[in-house]
Amino acid sequence: MKPCSKGEICVTANFSGLWHIPFIDKRTKRYCLSPGSSIDDFMQVVAVDLGPEFEPILPFCNPVVSGRMITPYERKGFVLEDKQWVSFVFGPDGG
Repeated sequence: MKPCSKGEICVTANFSGLWHIPFIDKRTKRYCLSPGSSIDDFMQVVAVDLGPEFEPILPFCNPVVSGRMITPYERKGFVLEDKQWVSFVFGPDGG
């Protein structure tokens, strides 16, 4: 991936969990975002990048930043910083 443009922030997504997700071909992937982007914004960028197969599992993705899971209620207000990692932990299926 090319470096981010001046003024953009670089955020790395890390995908892990119990599921084998065939459309995720890498465990980590970098994204360039506008400053002030929230976790919610980032999740939408990831969803567009990974395509329509990702959308049904998006509600089950738990984003973790610096060891802290960001709840669905916090996602719009949690602003990402340059060089942060966001781990997406996919929960087990079933009940």
